Amino acid sequence: MSHFKPYPKYKPSGVEWLGDVPEHWEVTRLKRGFTVKLGKMLQPNPKSNTDRLLPYMRASNIQPSGIDVSDVREMWFSPIETETLRLSSGDLLVSEGGDVGRSAIWSDELPEAYFQNSINRIRPIGNNSNVFLGYLLNSIKSTGVIDVICNRLSIAHLTAEKLNEIDVVFPDASEQSAIAAFLDRETGRIDALVEKKRRFIALLKEKRQALIAAAVTGKFDVRTCLHRGSGRQAGKPYPAYKLSGVEWLGDVPEHWEVKAFKWLATIRNGANFKDVAADDGEYPVYGSGGLFGRASSYLYDGASVLLGRKGTIDKPLFVMGRFWVVDTMFFTEILPCAMPRFVYYVATTIPFDRYSTNTALPSMTQEDLSTHIIVAPNFSEQSAIAAFLDRETKRIDALVDKTEKSIELLREKRAALITAAVTGKIDVRGNETHRV
Repeated sequence: MSHFKPYPKYKPSGVEWLGDVPEHWEVTRLKRGFTVKLGKMLQPNPKSNTDRLLPYMRASNIQPSGIDVSDVREMWFSPIETETLRLSSGDLLVSEGGDVGRSAIWSDELPEAYFQNSINRIRPIGNNSNVFLGYLLNSIKSTGVIDVICNRLSIAHLTAEKLNEIDVVFPDASEQSAIAAFLDRETGRIDALVEKKRRFIALLKEKRQALIAAAVTGKFDVRTCLHRGSGRQAGKPYPAYKLSGVEWLGDVPEHWEVKAFKWLATIRNGANFKDVAADDGEYPVYGSGGLFGRASSYLYDGASVLLGRKGTIDKPLFVMGRFWVVDTMFFTEILPCAMPRFVYYVATTIPFDRYSTNTALPSMTQEDLSTHIIVAPNFSEQSAIAAFLDRETKRIDALVDKTEKSIELLREKRAALITAAVTGKIDVRGNETHRV
């Protein structure tokens, strides 16, 4: 941001996190320029007058991307409350609980709604800008000041009283509007670029999974992919195919065998690791979400594919060596006829949603996994497929990682730009058409 000029003169703000501020800016308490109101306390709906049940916002509706109205609840509001607690376009909503200090602007494009006491509503006094204040609170939150104010050692609450007393800076109303407009434009550009990169990552992940599915079901012969990065397009189909008899497999290479998954591996139950848990344990402990902890003993030694039994059931893991698996996971004993990495790639193509039990917590059974129909070539061809997929997925994963890092850099740039603008470290006046 060196291409932005600073203001001509600065003065000490007297506030540690603000540092020096432009000489003509005022440093004061938030309540001097804005009014803060806490929403209605949650209470059971009355048995009568259910015609006055109205939608309300709570802290979880305030998201980094804006207001989320996909999960809206209803509560009874009195006639007076419908007047004082109805949200209007331009209201700044700030989380009182939950992720304290998270904020977003209410838009007139959103449906009628009210707010409960996990939200503070802020409205400007005079010509002050809620948009400017929203960016300023975003910056304050990033410094950790709000965490200190709320005392994170206990249940965090950013009460209206605490919010009112926060030290803020006030340029005049026209300058607030200029800064807000500048940040709307520039953060919008950054957000659009981030979204474009996210879509690119999603496409890469789709390509990765499609490549795995095509290779392990014989839609092309990986041995005909001659060079690094050639991908599926350079692979030729097998000379002859046969009906698999399984809808999602379709036709498979004529010389491949259609079998149950248990032909590749025996599925075993994990175990409670309470008695072997040790912070400095030699052996890793895996749960359905990945590495879980450390243990003083191990459950299995060797290459294995781990499969979720409860919770996260659709993300198989490949591990080697000595390890422990908790009782919400299955581990596999790879059979001599199977190449371990091939088994892993096959496992990633299991249609878990077809088998998952109809309960609140997704679950899989040993029986369903063991009898899942797969198609397998001989060991040497399994090895060729695994080697091809190791190479190609590594290339895709590297590109995903590079793109994710570029998103993180953009987020850091966005945060730094906001902080610099709202604290007066850069003068954005006259930069109406500037691109960062």
